[in-house]
Amino acid sequence: MKFLVITNYYPPYFQGGYEICCEEMCRYLHTKGHEVFILTGTYGVEAPDDTYWGIPEYKPLRILKYIDYEGRDYLQKTRVENFNYSMVKQAIKEVKPDLVYFWSLKSLSLAPVYAAKKLKCKWFFDIGDIWLGAYFQPGMSAKFKRSFKSVFPFTIGGKLDFNPVMLSTRWMIKDMKELYKTNKIYIVPRGIDLPAPSVKVKNSVVRYMFTGRIEPLKGLDLCLRAFAVLRDLRPDFEFKFDIYGTEEQPYGEFCHTLVDRFELTKEVTFHGRIDPIQPEYPKYDVLLMPTLAREAFGRVILEAMIEGLVVIASNHYGPAEIIHHGVDGYLFEPGDIQSLANVIKFVHDNPDKRDVIGQKAIELVKTKYDNQIVLKQVEEILIKEVGYEKH
Repeated sequence: MKFLVITNYYPPYFQGGYEICCEEMCRYLHTKGHEVFILTGTYGVEAPDDTYWGIPEYKPLRILKYIDYEGRDYLQKTRVENFNYSMVKQAIKEVKPDLVYFWSLKSLSLAPVYAAKKLKCKWFFDIGDIWLGAYFQPGMSAKFKRSFKSVFPFTIGGKLDFNPVMLSTRWMIKDMKELYKTNKIYIVPRGIDLPAPSVKVKNSVVRYMFTGRIEPLKGLDLCLRAFAVLRDLRPDFEFKFDIYGTEEQPYGEFCHTLVDRFELTKEVTFHGRIDPIQPEYPKYDVLLMPTLAREAFGRVILEAMIEGLVVIASNHYGPAEIIHHGVDGYLFEPGDIQSLANVIKFVHDNPDKRDVIGQKAIELVKTKYDNQIVLKQVEEILIKEVGYEKH
């Protein structure tokens, strides 16, 4: 089969697990003998082209532009839509794909989908977060703008059919059906490439880690507050907490302030973003994921689990569909500092339980989330959708 993959970011220039999953899917399809063409945005490119020169197989063409939402410049937004519409049309005409495979179009606009619609292409959506919401804002004003764009010939708009769709977790089904009228939905969880066996570090004190963007919805401050609660309860509570990720201001500075206020400077260390993060996991006992966001999945959970870490995560959305509480990880009530502190205290005080949970976590990832299992399922669905006879 011949695939044209369209995504806003593509490794090594990416922001999260969604883009890593896209790269892994492209690599898998390529190794299985499919032709894969990747059209993506200019993130990470110093001097991007403005002219389409052709798209090589299995090498991303980084040319699509991004909408500047902070600038609120309607003319800039229109230019981006028109440019991306033109680029995708040219790529489709050149590649003649069996399937246009849409990943995240956040900041690219929906113009790529309209281009595929114009050229009557088969398409498939992998919805790995809630980016669609940016293009379907509630309210009369937003509805009027969408209606305006569907009528006037100099704008790119109109009705779109968001079918078929791949989701990684079941909680997103309701949104897709109610908000976007999607009726053909496949549920396949994300997976990871299983790493080579690593040597687990034996720590003298329990070591905790956080990895992800340091911004309000990731909830890092909840961890710092929970440790402060435990320190007040037990002044001799010994631990180390290492934080990995890019800081978004002013929230990053706020978290530093909390460390000083709670007198945790000896226990807490900020490392910034480290890529790849995988080699760091064996150094730790526990991963904290206190997210307040509507997480579509939670790839970092799998990365930690396969290394035998105990994961403590918020009991909602994606994490709640991965972790079986008390079996292969632990869940706490979202946003509840005392609930998080209680779970940390239990895990901290029960080293034998940590070992059992860590082993169960490894078994879960190996049996359910191995990319060789997951990506094969996706490939079979894509082939089915196209009606392609694989030889």
